[in-house]
Amino acid sequence: MVSPNLYQKLLTRIQALQDVHYQCAEKYSKYNLYLFAPSVTITALAGMASLLSASNYLNAETKGGFSIAVGILTIISSMLQTFSNSLKYPAKTEGHQLAGEEYSKLLTMLQFEFIDPDEENFFDLIETEIIKIKNNCKYYPLQSVVKKFKHKLSLENFTAEENTSLI
Repeated sequence: MVSPNLYQKLLTRIQALQDVHYQCAEKYSKYNLYLFAPSVTITALAGMASLLSASNYLNAETKGGFSIAVGILTIISSMLQTFSNSLKYPAKTEGHQLAGEEYSKLLTMLQFEFIDPDEENFFDLIETEIIKIKNNCKYYPLQSVVKKFKHKLSLENFTAEENTSLI
């Protein structure tokens, strides 16, 4: 029989892992917005400036100014889009979101097993699932987020006595 204390500690650790991934997904989503929103705005402004530079209502000097503005805005927008593509914030958001969802499933499994322990080699199954989640999420969690959960994630919380009950 596995001690209820071990279940509780494992539950705490998996909840912390879930929270780490959800918070990372949230941060990466915000980071993406910080690049994406200005890029869209700048592209819209460049489009308006382009329309004005082709207008017959403006003199040649003003049209030239708008043409230069279009070029500068287009360069800035392209630069922001390049940063966004190379930093892969949408992919990181999705990867951490999926990892958080997988840890949520593990929490449900753990809660059911605690109520009705009927699985043979349950902890081996949990270990296998955690390794799968880590392999599927190709992006490391942000250290600023991990630090918030450092105590809950520490393996020092699992004593040698409790670990022998797993065998």
